[in-house]
Amino acid sequence: MVEVCIPRWLIMKVAYPEGHRLDKRTLLKYVPKHEYKPSFNGDYSWIHKCTWESPREKIVLQDTTFGFSKMDYRFWCVEVGGNHPITAICRRCNCTLYSPEKRKKHHEMEGCAGILVKAYVLLLRDKLCAICDNKTENSKWGVPLCNNTMCLDAWMHETPQPDCIQNALLLIAGRG
Repeated sequence: MVEVCIPRWLIMKVAYPEGHRLDKRTLLKYVPKHEYKPSFNGDYSWIHKCTWESPREKIVLQDTTFGFSKMDYRFWCVEVGGNHPITAICRRCNCTLYSPEKRKKHHEMEGCAGILVKAYVLLLRDKLCAICDNKTENSKWGVPLCNNTMCLDAWMHETPQPDCIQNALLLIAGRG
C-alpha cells in the first residue's frame, strides 16, 4: 500500500481561493424519496414518501410578482383565477391585498399575525381539523389540518376563515 503525502501549500492553493479560508458553508442534506423501514413481520421494505402540491399552489408559488411563499398560507388565503393569483385574503380581518409589501405592512399595522397565532394555539388543543372537523394529530403551518388533499387545498385557496377560526377569534376578543 502506497501512502501519498500532499504538501499543505498545495492544498491551500487548490482548495482555497487565493489561499484564504472561506466562511463555513451550509451543508446540503440528501433526503431520499424512499425510506427503509421494517414491516410488521420483521423484514425490511421500501416505503414511498411523496409530497402533494396542488395545481393552484404551483400557480401561486411560481408567480414572481405576487411574491408568495408556502409559509404565507398560514395567515393568507389566495384566490386563483385562470393561470394567476388574484388576491390574498387575511384570515383574521378578511382584508384583500395583492402586493407582498402591503401584506407585510398590513400585519405590522393591524397585528393580525399575533392574534391568529393565539387562535391557532387554541385550535391545536382541540386536535380537530380546521376544515372537516375530523380528529387529527397532524398540523401544517401551526394549524390542525388532516393530510387529506381536499382539506389542504380548501385551506390554501377556498376558506379564508373557517368556523373554528371565527370561534377562536371570538374567544380571544372576549379575553382581551
